Amino acid sequence: MDMLEKKLNTKAVSERMIHKGLSQTDLADKLQVSKATISSWLKPEKFPRPRHLLQLGELLSLKYEELILESQAQSPVVAFRKSGNYKITPEHMEKFYYVGRLLNKLVQFLPFDTLSSPTTLKDPKLDYEYIQKAASSVRQIINPKTHVIDFPDLIRFFNELHAVLIPVLWGTKHYKNATHLYLPESSTTWIFINLDTKVFDFKFWLAHELGHAKAPQLLGEEGEEFADNFAGALLFPRESAEAAYKELSKVGNADRLKIIGKFATEYLVSPITIYLQIEEFAKANDLPSLELEKQIYGFTTNFNKSYKLISEILLNVEKPSVEQYCKVASEAFKTPFFSCLSEYLKASEDSPKFVANLLDISIEDAQELFRCLVKNG
Repeated sequence: MDMLEKKLNTKAVSERMIHKGLSQTDLADKLQVSKATISSWLKPEKFPRPRHLLQLGELLSLKYEELILESQAQSPVVAFRKSGNYKITPEHMEKFYYVGRLLNKLVQFLPFDTLSSPTTLKDPKLDYEYIQKAASSVRQIINPKTHVIDFPDLIRFFNELHAVLIPVLWGTKHYKNATHLYLPESSTTWIFINLDTKVFDFKFWLAHELGHAKAPQLLGEEGEEFADNFAGALLFPRESAEAAYKELSKVGNADRLKIIGKFATEYLVSPITIYLQIEEFAKANDLPSLELEKQIYGFTTNFNKSYKLISEILLNVEKPSVEQYCKVASEAFKTPFFSCLSEYLKASEDSPKFVANLLDISIEDAQELFRCLVKNG
């Protein structure tokens, strides 16, 4: 779905300014804004607020339709990991598109080139062999020396792809745990990741989002299935699944769960991910299923109970200060997001409401974060 994007008709404005003998300073005085604001409208980097647009039209004797240009803007490509069976409505999708439009305002402050696109997969497909090869090629780049993919490996690769990680504290019951937005016009990728998540789930979601970043052209259910399969293959590859299958085939069900738990601990990957990758290997090679569906989910739930949330590990306090949150999140995920947001807020006239809408947080939390970013940045 494409959307109408409004821009100031700078040609008409400039011509009318000359006709009326008005300078940028004159406009700034009459509209009671800074000269820098007028300059940003005419570049055009920013769009005037409604009251300023009305005043500008009256001052220059330009009708609304003469004052603005409307063009079809490409909609953000949205993918998300929702919690449980929560139903995503059209209203939720419209909210994601709105967040994409807000993120567009930050693009100019990114510390890397947005004119070219990082390497993505040419023709991604839902095929076991293809996904294993694609994941293997990424593993060789990320960390070819070990079979275990660690958090720093994933984060470093995200940065190489110029994917902007946005760590958020949405709580354990938020309906979405990760949201991936690709902005076609700037070829930029932005990924919201909920830190209030168990370590195993968080690692899988990071790998899942990496799948989206490598295959942004796959949309909807197809995109989600590809990202899930890619994440599993990246974290527990075919060679590991084959070795695990051979070991599990020699023992009964009770011992099988213990062995899966052993692999989960070694790889720092959820038992359910381990099991599903073993089953995918068996299916691809016409081998019998281990048939642990009835036991594996309960086992995984109990297994996860002894592990902390990522937010607890990183922040080490129940209610961190906004300064601590920004500092730790920026350093741990090597993300330019907070410095980027800080620069935008300082250069714009936007309020804490912008921060609240962008990060889906309360206005009270947004006000604290706004003060921190504008003051310290």
